[in-house]
Amino acid sequence: MSKAATFGQAINILTLVQEQGLDLEAIQDLRPYITALAKSRRDNRLPDIRDFRAMTEGWAKVQVSEFCIDFDVYPGAIPIGYTILPDAEQLPNRVRGKVSISFDTIDLYWDKDQESGPITGNDMLVRLKNQPVYGAQLLDFLLENQSLIPKEWKNGLVVFFWGTLYQYAGDAPCVRCLHWSLGTWRDRYISLRGGQFNKWNPAVVLGKGKE
Repeated sequence: MSKAATFGQAINILTLVQEQGLDLEAIQDLRPYITALAKSRRDNRLPDIRDFRAMTEGWAKVQVSEFCIDFDVYPGAIPIGYTILPDAEQLPNRVRGKVSISFDTIDLYWDKDQESGPITGNDMLVRLKNQPVYGAQLLDFLLENQSLIPKEWKNGLVVFFWGTLYQYAGDAPCVRCLHWSLGTWRDRYISLRGGQFNKWNPAVVLGKGKE
């Protein structure tokens, strides 16, 4: 029979984790893996801290590489009143087909003029026509797997998935975005008619890979 951990033991573990320079936010994501490793050992104890560190550092690259998204499939449930624009009205260089998702294949793109001031929605469409923008399929995937969302996106950013353009009730086109608000990740639809896109509003694009 396993022995319940005490409060003092929990403090010792957290102190050890901090001393090893590990990210405390990763603990919740790693719980199933720790449990699996513990059960695999004869004495049913938690794995060695070296195993824990290896899992923490390697989890993102190993696990994220297992996910593949088909960008030729329509995104998930569409709210009443919204429709997806026809292919002919979507951005021509958007990501298509099946893509293996990892931190090397996700990047953020800012137009050079976004730093100095906001750009209108229609102007952004023109500026993004040659960019490999991701569609709402990736947004839906990230909402379902929030531990995979890059932590840097919490820093006041509202990131946009221009690869899927919608329309509401025959009005102007709109695009979905992802942002951190009130302690959780949320998505919204932003109309291109009134939308203003500044330095806090990058586009999510296909990454070129990082060394």
